[in-house]
Amino acid sequence: RRLIWEYDVPPEASAALDEEEEGRRWLPKLDPGMAEAVRKLQERRDNAERREKIFENRQAKIVAKVKAAAEAAEAVAAEFQKQQELELLENAARAKKLQKKRKKKRKKKQREAASAQKDKDQPWGSKAWTSDDGWVWTHGVQFPEISANELWDMLVSDNGQVCPFLSAEDFIDHFMGCRAYTLNRGFSEALSLFEAQGFAFWSAEDALNMTHEPEELSRQQVAHLCTLHLQAPSDRHFSPEELLQEVVRVREWRAPEPLEAFGVDVDTYLRLPVYKRVLRAMSWLMRIPESILICEMAWSRSKTFHMPATLAALVLCSATSDRSALVSGLKFNANDMNRMCYAFSTVDANGKQGIPMSTSIS
Repeated sequence: RRLIWEYDVPPEASAALDEEEEGRRWLPKLDPGMAEAVRKLQERRDNAERREKIFENRQAKIVAKVKAAAEAAEAVAAEFQKQQELELLENAARAKKLQKKRKKKRKKKQREAASAQKDKDQPWGSKAWTSDDGWVWTHGVQFPEISANELWDMLVSDNGQVCPFLSAEDFIDHFMGCRAYTLNRGFSEALSLFEAQGFAFWSAEDALNMTHEPEELSRQQVAHLCTLHLQAPSDRHFSPEELLQEVVRVREWRAPEPLEAFGVDVDTYLRLPVYKRVLRAMSWLMRIPESILICEMAWSRSKTFHMPATLAALVLCSATSDRSALVSGLKFNANDMNRMCYAFSTVDANGKQGIPMSTSIS
């Protein structure tokens, strides 16, 4: 009975079951009604599975379409954002270029206005030219002196490479090369003679401390000065008496000790502040103004000579016996240059050797 109610057994099967109840045995495999019921059940199950697969396929297609639409929307949004970013970059570059162009025009107008003002101040006009080493020279304007920082840049530069330190041995060797020509006792004594005649190379305070004789510094003395300033604190300033005692003590040793005995070896390097203090101490000990000392060392390094205003006025006054240049300022024209070259025999009076005079002046 349970089988009949669950599987919807046809009446024939029910009749067969009644016969079994009467004492006869019922065999489901041989019952055509039961076979028909099983077939219907199998057909229903197959139809349900087929409908479920169709639903799953439709659902998968819908999900795939939704994903594809979302990816396409994201791609369109990314492309739109990329185009906006490119437009912003182009606008920024265009604005920067326009700003740079306006700034360049503004600077050009300022230079033209300054040049026009100079022309008004100088009736003879203003003419500028650029030397081989990149300096811009303007007639009637004092050439800028080389500073200690510019000399430092020359000493630490080698074939386009710049080092933040300066080798103490290289600095000493460079100074000794300069001492062989100009930075020696003879040059210091010549400056002292001019000082005795009334030429002022130092300030009033420094001149009061200039009571010692010019010191012709040796390699050992310069090495000792470097070590002295390297070991001292950054805020330590040596007095002139202390510096003089130190170099005199080294000079009295007399024996040419190696630089290692004074604390200088291949691993000894100078920083910019220490280099400036050593340079100032050397200038005071040799009684050579720091501007002239820097000028000579820069000349030996760059092979280009820049004469400081003090030394130029000294040369002009010694050549013409006229001290007005020290009072009214240095004024040196082409005629003065021509006369001085012939007076010192730096050009051929017959004009047969060397370069033309006009070329040397220009």
